[in-house]
Amino acid sequence: MGRFISLLLGYVFGNFLTAEVVSRRISGKSVFDVGTGNPGMANIVKSRRASPCRIACRRWLGLRP
Repeated sequence: MGRFISLLLGYVFGNFLTAEVVSRRISGKSVFDVGTGNPGMANIVKSRRASPCRIACRRWLGLRP
């Protein structure tokens, strides 16, 4: 049962796009609407600057931005 819960939590948190949250907070636009449309942090860095990437990475690690 514990393994199932772990797999379920991993699946749920694995589908969470931190880049989307950061992009909407900073610019109000979806990460899919900027740059190449790729929902990754590389697209955010290319279309903006490196600080949103740092924010997202620190959030992903559970640290304060």
